[in-house]
Amino acid sequence: MRRASENEFPELNRLLERIRDTYDPLAVFLIGSRARGEAAETSDWDFHVILPDTANEELLSLEFAWTTVKGTGINADIMPTFLRDFLGDLDVVNTLAQETRRDGVLLHGDPAFIDASEIVQGDLAQTETDRLMIQIYREHAEIGDYDPAEDERLAAEGPWLHLTYRTGANQVRAARILKDHGIPLKFAHIALTEMIDTGSAKLADSGIQDSEKLMQELEEVGIFAERLDVE
Repeated sequence: MRRASENEFPELNRLLERIRDTYDPLAVFLIGSRARGEAAETSDWDFHVILPDTANEELLSLEFAWTTVKGTGINADIMPTFLRDFLGDLDVVNTLAQETRRDGVLLHGDPAFIDASEIVQGDLAQTETDRLMIQIYREHAEIGDYDPAEDERLAAEGPWLHLTYRTGANQVRAARILKDHGIPLKFAHIALTEMIDTGSAKLADSGIQDSEKLMQELEEVGIFAERLDVE
């Protein structure tokens, strides 16, 4: 798997714009012979489109794919997949997910998606929570040891944020938001893991300059946050 270089596929610009408008995808990969550089002039263009788990299931229909391609002049096949299914199939032999990881060219999406997909395998992918947390770690490139003593120190300073996980919440974006507001990633990781497992979690609010903005940004990605007094 690799990321397309700038202007590598200029003939796809119009179709990619339509794919983004129709599917609002997490990532768009070119796969098949075109991605491998083995295509004939008449070969189809095959696209693996990764959807957020909150996307409407109607987007999986052939009708949406056909309408998206119509009029672009590109002979293309669009294959949409929910993120949960993509991650679940990465270790399954002869699946679209495996082909995408092996040969895919990323045309649209965060480069962190590549890092996450490449390492979500084997012993690192025992549970869905593991997959999500690995992706969060890779996005921020801060894989480190968790220090309970430091967490207790921050917690003692308070105040607390109480985080409530909503179905379909975007954990990767939530981790980015927490980090951008000054919360060390290892603490965000612990809180998000607990939240996925139990539905809610507490997180020390030390060092955050604008809690209201943080809570608003978290709510936009499906996580409700409220202030709590120090316990």
